[in-house]
Amino acid sequence: MKTQIFILFITLYTFIPLVQSALLGIDLGTESIKVSIVDYGRQIDILLNENAKRKTFNSLSFHNGERIIGDQAHKLESRFPKETIHNYKQLIGVEFDEKTANQDQNMFQKTVEDLRRGTVLFVLSETGFGSAIHNSTFYKYTIDELGFSSDHMIFSGEEILSMILKHIKIKAEEIYHQRFRDCVISIPANFSPFQRKAILDSADIAGFSVIGLIPDHLATSFHYLSDKLTQIDKYTDYNIVFLDIGSGIFSASIATVRAESVPTMIQNRNRTVGKIRTRGFVYSNEVNGRLFDSAVVDFLATEFDSRHFQKLQKSIRSSPKAMAKLMEKANYNKHILTVNNEVRFFFENLFEGLDFSISITREQFESICAPLFEKISPILDQLFTNSKMTIEDVHSIELLGGSTRLLKIQQIFESYFKKTPSFTMNSDESIALGAGFYAASMSSQFLTKEINASDLVPYNVSVTLITKEQIYSDSPQDYKEKSLYSTDQFLSVPRKITLLRDDDFDLVLSYFDQSKNEDVKYQRISFRNIPELLRNASYDPENTSSSIILNFQYNKNGIVNLENAVVTFPYILEVKQEESNELKEESNESNELNEESKEELKEESNEESNNESNEELNEELNEINEKIEQEKKEREKFFAKFNIIDYNETRIVSLMPIASFEELGIPKVNEKEKKGMLNRVKLFETREKEERKRNEAKNNLETEIYSLREKIEYDFKEEFEKFSTQKERNSLSKIMEEVSNWLENEGMNPETQTKEYISHLEKIQEPSREIFDRIEEYKKRPEAIALLKNTIEKIRTGIQNIEKEKEWITKSERDQVLEKSNKVEKWLEKNIKKQNSKKLYENPAVLVSKIERKEREILYSFDFLMRKPKPRPTPTMKPSPKPDLNKYLNDLMGNDSRNFTDEELRQFFKDYSKNDLQDILKEYIKEQELKNETKDSNSNSNSNDSNSNSNSNSDSNDNSNSNDNSNDDLDSNSDSNSNSNDNSNSNSNDNSNSNDNSNSNDNSNSNDNSNSNSNSNSKMIKFK
Repeated sequence: MKTQIFILFITLYTFIPLVQSALLGIDLGTESIKVSIVDYGRQIDILLNENAKRKTFNSLSFHNGERIIGDQAHKLESRFPKETIHNYKQLIGVEFDEKTANQDQNMFQKTVEDLRRGTVLFVLSETGFGSAIHNSTFYKYTIDELGFSSDHMIFSGEEILSMILKHIKIKAEEIYHQRFRDCVISIPANFSPFQRKAILDSADIAGFSVIGLIPDHLATSFHYLSDKLTQIDKYTDYNIVFLDIGSGIFSASIATVRAESVPTMIQNRNRTVGKIRTRGFVYSNEVNGRLFDSAVVDFLATEFDSRHFQKLQKSIRSSPKAMAKLMEKANYNKHILTVNNEVRFFFENLFEGLDFSISITREQFESICAPLFEKISPILDQLFTNSKMTIEDVHSIELLGGSTRLLKIQQIFESYFKKTPSFTMNSDESIALGAGFYAASMSSQFLTKEINASDLVPYNVSVTLITKEQIYSDSPQDYKEKSLYSTDQFLSVPRKITLLRDDDFDLVLSYFDQSKNEDVKYQRISFRNIPELLRNASYDPENTSSSIILNFQYNKNGIVNLENAVVTFPYILEVKQEESNELKEESNESNELNEESKEELKEESNEESNNESNEELNEELNEINEKIEQEKKEREKFFAKFNIIDYNETRIVSLMPIASFEELGIPKVNEKEKKGMLNRVKLFETREKEERKRNEAKNNLETEIYSLREKIEYDFKEEFEKFSTQKERNSLSKIMEEVSNWLENEGMNPETQTKEYISHLEKIQEPSREIFDRIEEYKKRPEAIALLKNTIEKIRTGIQNIEKEKEWITKSERDQVLEKSNKVEKWLEKNIKKQNSKKLYENPAVLVSKIERKEREILYSFDFLMRKPKPRPTPTMKPSPKPDLNKYLNDLMGNDSRNFTDEELRQFFKDYSKNDLQDILKEYIKEQELKNETKDSNSNSNSNDSNSNSNSNSDSNDNSNSNDNSNDDLDSNSDSNSNSNDNSNSNSNDNSNSNDNSNSNDNSNSNDNSNSNSNSNSKMIKFK
């Protein structure tokens, strides 16, 4: 049964096509997120958001009980800064401290420390959400301990990012009408393992499966080479510098790109392969677009305080809302200074009812941001130090990011590199497009340009060995530490460490944090019970030594992991003394047995046959071989139990089954927290879905009230009075007033249910619908009646034409259609009379929809009759002219007899039926008999024999003819017992045979082609 199920599964798997899904490439920026779509049959393109924009702001807001994501949340930053979260990317997966949490002075949310993980939590106030959302949060303990009110909400960076990613996923699925699961996310290369794990947790909560995390500089290199792969010269190295100053980080990198031709399977056909080699990179938070904005905001706040501080006795910096307005304006106006020499800032009611206006020139802006501009050159110096290259080695400089559009920054780059930077790449979307290309290249479902990349290690990684003694020791120990990876190495190369030991030990993996300038531990790997494992694998510590081999590798997310751990040692099989003696005795016995068997074989060879001696010897040897094979199988079974790979020369035992992994440093989001995040997101989604339905019902009710008033008072005022009674109008007015009052009072309450709006809408629609239906029926009725009458006349005319032109249509069919039309005509006349007796304010006697349905019914019957095809005439076969068989036979046989071939007989049977042939042959025989009688009277004595022979033949022919009448066969039997089998009912007997030896010894032969040949055996039939 299991075998059948397995075969069925393989069969179904073979014929079911693989489900292909599209991919996403996500550029996770500080200020905004760009997403590329990788779909079948399309080029990699950018996903448009709900506002048809190519980027979505990385913002989340909670306002008036509503969760707002993306562009709409960005618009609320300046109005409700305490309810909006933005610029949180650099705080995901980092430890909480005052300096880190408040590194952006214009972040207006309060941040607190997660008591379990030690990370940053964001606190929002006055969100307007009910107690159901707040009570469901798993951070409730933090809210209680910190003393926040019940209206506050707390979020981790992972939860915020997961909600934004889920929003992007839903929008992509709505636009492309398919599910999106796999994605690639671009991040700064200096992200720590904790930050990378936090990004992966966020994507998992959002429903994504991350193919890999790609550094920003590598994604940029992929997009650059994919566009220029066919444009650059082959076998030539180009050193490209990519400079990207974004909203949150400044990245500078150098990559060597190259194009090569590689032969394909097709003869004389090559393909172009690209190669990317990262030579160096630098990521810095000291220069970014957000800091430029903050510098301008600080200048504006200082200017405002200098004018109004004495009057207000407080600084504008105490107002988050005023500072948010300054930040929004500074971000917008700094780009205007790229084109204009001066820009004006004007704020109405900026702070405490005061307006503020000031102008800033380009020179002032450059002076304000001078400390930031001065940090650019040292960062570039560090880039060339890391890459071990010089400025002269650079072939091209590519600028990306919004802040690289500033003229001062372009001048700094041009002065540093002594050449003009270029903007040949899409500065806003290059990373997203490169991430999409990387996603497609990692998937087996897409065929892309072949580009191979070699990237550098993002951070130094070291491993620390903790021995068994140090594990259980409380005193400080001097641990052995070894470097695994350094930033000048390629991360695709695995690393191997060999330890000469056979006892328990621990490994601790650490990475170097540049911001703290120290090593940070992030994983501990413990190996326990190694001696017991080796003892079970027959390890002898006295006679041999073991080596432990550890293999480390960077994974697709840029985190170093232990890939494999094995212990190796020379194989020595331990055997107990008793067992060894038994084995020796068995071996001696087997040797003696072999010797005796050989001697006996020699003796018996002289006395007995060799077969018997060989059989006995083979049986004894087989018993010994069976014992050896059994022992071998038992050893193999033992080795397989303990993961022993090779036991012939060196035994290799895997240590991975006994390895335990412990996350150090910042803990990951556990399953309980993930479940809590998912539940809260579901609550948000359920609430938003209900809110959308509620708002839709409310809007429909408001629209119906205003529309109905417009119709009654203006559009249909006269018709409304004609087609309704005074009582109906009064009742409708009263209902409208009640519903309108309810909407202005209870309807504005946020707690009002959706069903209440729907019930009030139905309450106002019912009385008004009847009145407006009467108006609509009155307007459409004449046209519907005219159409039905016209259709009836056309049918009658058509029936008359059918009688003349389509005679295959019967009279009953025509009468049936006419009868149906006449009934409809009578029905119409009857209902017209009823309708004419009705008043305008009364309901119609017949509806327009029913008149139209009657018209369609009779028209369909008539069309069905018209489409009846003309029947095809019965084909009649014209009889082919029959040849005169009498004349034909006379011509063939001469005076008295003729031999003819089978082909001639087949032609006769083909042209004539069986009865015709019999009648013709009978007439022919009679004529021949008359001719013979005439010849008999005039013949001489020399022809007597011939006459007698002719008579005898005629008698035999008569007999043959009588047989023909009874058996429907034409047979002639010769003296030589030859048979002729010709069935008159069959025309397919191509090989009818006839042999006849006449008394005149005529041996002439005639074949099927009527060619005479003395050596042929052609079959003949003789007729008289």
